[in-house]
Amino acid sequence: MRILVVADELEPYGGQERSQVDVTEGLAARGHEIHLAYRAGGSFEERYRRVSQSMTLVPTLRGREGQRFPRAALARSALAAKRLGAPADVVYLNDDRHAFFGSVVSRAPRRALVCHLRLPVTTARTRQDRLGLPLVDSFIAVSMATRQEYVDAGFDEHKLHVAYNGIDVGRFPLADDGTRAAARAALGLGHQFTVLYVGRLDHAKGLETLLDAWTALGLGPDEARLV
Repeated sequence: MRILVVADELEPYGGQERSQVDVTEGLAARGHEIHLAYRAGGSFEERYRRVSQSMTLVPTLRGREGQRFPRAALARSALAAKRLGAPADVVYLNDDRHAFFGSVVSRAPRRALVCHLRLPVTTARTRQDRLGLPLVDSFIAVSMATRQEYVDAGFDEHKLHVAYNGIDVGRFPLADDGTRAAARAALGLGHQFTVLYVGRLDHAKGLETLLDAWTALGLGPDEARLV
């Protein structure tokens, strides 16, 4: 199958970008032909280049937040769609805010449009979002909670499917007692119950909820550690 992957920046700002390049590499490893459309380069560019049959830099994927539908964005998207349209059987988006761009590309000529939902529902919708989102054929949510949030926001539940983020056990094998002890020692941990948070310090990550839950446990430092 020929898949047109649509990416914003090829830079690992967070899990969204890291997961997309992993998914792209996984699709290529399974024999699919990858074509990439992207707005800006970055340190993941070489990884994409190794698995892509073509890479096309496009000037824009959407208008600005809250901006009225710009004719220039429509023209640029249409021109990009004309250039990109031939190779793919499926257009794969990593962000629902790129739905309008994807809808133009996937209809010149017609092919399936799939969108990965990794972020909470946004209320800052542009006119192009409202035009593009109903034309997505299938949404992939990263959890049941994410799926339900989009259903509650009015998305068609029959288009929403769940695919949990996976772990490459070749890169991250299960630890044995020795490697687990070494990892705990490197973090200065003993044998107490430990919760490890890995991520950026950002309100959107729900850190306040984690701290409230941890406090509610009422465990002392000899019983448990939060790292």
